[in-house]
Amino acid sequence: MALRYYSNTAIATTLAAPINNSDTSMVVSAASGFPGSFPYTLIVDFGLSTSEVVEVTAAAGTTLTITRGVDNTSAQSHGLAAPVVHGISKRDVSEPNSHIAATTNEHGLSGGSAFAGTTQTQTLTNKTMSGASNTFTSLPAAQVTGNLSGVSSVTSSGAISGTTIAGTTITGSSVVTGTAHAATGLTGAVTATRYVGGTATVAPTTGTFITGDYVISANGKLWICTSGGTPGTWVNVASTFLPLGGGTLTGDLQGTTATFSGAVGLASAAVTGATTGRDLVLTGATDTVQLSVKGNGTQTNFLFQVKKSDNTSFLSVDNSGNLIVAGTSTLTGNVIGGTTDAVDCSNTIGITVPTSIGSLTWDTNDRGNAAMHSTASNTSRFIAPRTGRYGFGFTCATGTQTGAGIFDLRIRISGTTDVAADRRTSNSGSNNYANLYSEVYLTSGDYVEARAASSGTTSTTINTDTHAHFHYIGPS
Repeated sequence: MALRYYSNTAIATTLAAPINNSDTSMVVSAASGFPGSFPYTLIVDFGLSTSEVVEVTAAAGTTLTITRGVDNTSAQSHGLAAPVVHGISKRDVSEPNSHIAATTNEHGLSGGSAFAGTTQTQTLTNKTMSGASNTFTSLPAAQVTGNLSGVSSVTSSGAISGTTIAGTTITGSSVVTGTAHAATGLTGAVTATRYVGGTATVAPTTGTFITGDYVISANGKLWICTSGGTPGTWVNVASTFLPLGGGTLTGDLQGTTATFSGAVGLASAAVTGATTGRDLVLTGATDTVQLSVKGNGTQTNFLFQVKKSDNTSFLSVDNSGNLIVAGTSTLTGNVIGGTTDAVDCSNTIGITVPTSIGSLTWDTNDRGNAAMHSTASNTSRFIAPRTGRYGFGFTCATGTQTGAGIFDLRIRISGTTDVAADRRTSNSGSNNYANLYSEVYLTSGDYVEARAASSGTTSTTINTDTHAHFHYIGPS
C-alpha cells in the first residue's frame, strides 16, 4: 500500500469550473488547509449519487492534478460549484485492518514468509544473509561458530576462534586465533600461502608443512617453506640477498645508512639498476681489486663520475678510458698509460703583444694530451678531440710597460667568434697581470685561441710564466 497524506484543517470548497469524466486536473475555489505533500484524497460531489474519490498528485495554487475514479468509484462529470471535501474513503480503513490481521507476506515478503520480530526469541532457518549489504557488529565471540563465508566485514572487540573465515574483512580490536591464516589472493597473486605461526630463532624443525607456508621468528627473521614436507625445506628471506654465492642482486638499494659487519661471503656480486646512497666506504679484506666498474655492451656514456654538491661533475672516466678533470689538477705519483683530454701550455721566451688584437702562440706543452695542441704548427690553436663542453683559460704576466694604455684579452672559437673578453687599464712603469677563462661547447675539430692586444706607447712583452690550460668537461 502506498503512503498518503492527511490534514485536520482542510476547509470544504467547490469546483471553480466544471470537469468531464476524462479530465486529469480540476480547479477549486480555494485550497485552504489541504496537505502540502502528495498524494492526498479529495471527494467531489460528497454525499451525492455522483460522488467520486480522486487522488491529488500535484498542485499549482488551486489547480490540482488528479487521478480519477479512485477506491472503486467511477470518473464522472461534475458541474460548476460541485462540493469538494478532503476526507477518508473505504481504503483508509480497510488497509490497516488487513495489515493487522496478516501474519505473512507483508513489508515486501512473499510466498507465505512469516515476520521476524526485533526482540522476540526466534530461530531463523533457511535464511541467506548477504555480506555485501549486511554488517554484523558486537557479536559475542562465544556465539561465532561454524564458517563465515562471503561476509563483507566482521567487527568484534573479542576473540574470534574455531571459525573458518573466508572473504571477510575483520576490523576493530578483534583477535583472530587459529592454527593457520590463508589468503586466497588478489588477481595475479593466487598461489597458496599460509601464515602458520612463529618460532624462537630458526625455521620449524618438526611438524608437517606445505610449500608457501611462512613463519616469523622472534629474532626478526622471515622463513618461507619452499618445499613441503616434515618439516619441509625452509629459506630465510634475508639470506636471498646477502651473502650471495656468485649470485646477482638486482633492483634498487636505497636508504640513508647501512652497516655490514663481519665477513660477507661473496664469490662475486653483480649489482644492476640504480644504486643511490651516501658515505660509502669499501674496506678490502685481502689484496685484490676492491672496486670494479664495468659498462654495458652498448656503453657510450661515462663509466664513472665524481660530482660536487651542486651535481656538477669535476672528475669523469669515459668508456674509452679517458680521465676528464674539470679545473686545475695536481697529480702526485705517476700516471701510467693512456691520455687525458687536457693540456697545459707555456712559452720558453717572452711574447710581444701587438697594439692590434692578435692570437698568442705557445711553444711548450707542459703536460697533458699533445693531440690537443701542436708546438710545430698552428701553435696558437687548442683543438677539441671530441664533441662536448670544454674549459679554456690563460693567464698573462707582462713586464714593465712604457706608457699607460688598455690591455685587451679575448677567447675566440675557430677563428671567427669571440666568446669571452676582458679589457683593463695597463699601468705605465709597472708589471701587469690579467687572466681570462670561459667554458664553451665545441664540435670535434673545433679550436680555441687566446688573443691579446695592448694600446700602450710601446708593445707589451708577456713573460715566460704565462700559461694556458684547455680541458674537456663532459658531453654537455
